[in-house]
Amino acid sequence: YYFGDKQYIQDTAKTDKNGKVTFTGENPLDKGMYILVMPNKKYIEFPVNIDSKIAFDIDTNGSAKSIKVTQSEELKRFLSYTSFLEGRNTEVEEAKAWTPKNKDSKDSLEKAKKLYEEINNKVENFQKEFSAKNPNDLLSYIFNIN
Repeated sequence: YYFGDKQYIQDTAKTDKNGKVTFTGENPLDKGMYILVMPNKKYIEFPVNIDSKIAFDIDTNGSAKSIKVTQSEELKRFLSYTSFLEGRNTEVEEAKAWTPKNKDSKDSLEKAKKLYEEINNKVENFQKEFSAKNPNDLLSYIFNIN
């Protein structure tokens, strides 16, 4: 898991014969972002907060889109944020593809700059609203340290 700029590797997960992964130990998991690596090397990230109880099902392909959260409203909110970011990344890629084709026009360069600013503003606004609505979420803490 990682928290801030520190990364900690702990092999605390056990998989049973049905593929169920359980984190076990004498102490609760430390607060931070955790990474679950699949056998195919794909991975998912998920937040663990103080006193978190988390349960989710995931396809063995490891796609974040295949996660079905069965316990943890915070994880649902985190996944909504990652989905939101995927949409903004698509917008950035579209702007990147458009920019070189129109690089000779000053108006086009201004339009590209404006597009990037709009995307950035969407992300910043989402983060501000998210933090205001969910001040105790780990993701809000991460947003506010920047």
